[in-house]
Amino acid sequence: MKNTILYEIFEDVIRNGNMDDLKAMNLQVEYPNWQAQFREYADVRQKVSLALRIQKDERNFRQLTDELGGKYFSGNEVSLSILSRMTGSVLFRIAAAMVLVFSCIAVLNFYSDSKFSDQAILADYPLMENSLVRSARPQVNGNEVKVAFADKNYNKVIDLLAPHDLVSFGKPDYILMLGASYYYTGDYDNAIAQYRLLIENNTAYAVDGYMNIALTYIKTQKYQEAVNVLNEGINNPDVADHERLIELKSRLQNPLRRWFE
Repeated sequence: MKNTILYEIFEDVIRNGNMDDLKAMNLQVEYPNWQAQFREYADVRQKVSLALRIQKDERNFRQLTDELGGKYFSGNEVSLSILSRMTGSVLFRIAAAMVLVFSCIAVLNFYSDSKFSDQAILADYPLMENSLVRSARPQVNGNEVKVAFADKNYNKVIDLLAPHDLVSFGKPDYILMLGASYYYTGDYDNAIAQYRLLIENNTAYAVDGYMNIALTYIKTQKYQEAVNVLNEGINNPDVADHERLIELKSRLQNPLRRWFE
């Protein structure tokens, strides 16, 4: 290499600090621009040394200083050499991987609380229980039922409605309230039975029935059963509004949910 000797002189001066010897060498005879080259070389070397000390990677530091003369005097960009060394460092890669992993965990935890968890789904899709359907034959005291339900006195609602044939009353809102009362008291089988009764006898409220059955299955962590009943509703030709069923199914089957089940 053309400037190998000059590189060795510069490196020896920097390592040993014999500046007087450097000045006595009369390098300007063979290298007229040696002073400017020395300042530039020393500046680059200092930056390289600082960058690698920050990494605490002494092995790369020794390798790079041995190669610095060739990189510098051959006209290549030293900055590219520095960057390639740093990005190639095992420590740098480990640190970057850890940052990526922690970032992913943080994002997944956020979405688990805000979108994909059972709690988030049940919060965003409350039971369909507030339908306003009136009957010309109120054999059951409607006001008493509605007051008890509004007060969350679900056992009283069950006592008032369970003994009656709600289908013959033509009161789908009573069926919804009775199903919800079973749901809130933890009697999920009877809740599903009431919603099935609603689907079979009142197509106008079939979507409410399918939604509530699916939500009940989610509450009991029976996710495949929930998907099955949503598919049943989506494929039911008597159901006009499939949008809510499709939306809940899509959210329930989102691949990210597997992290939170």
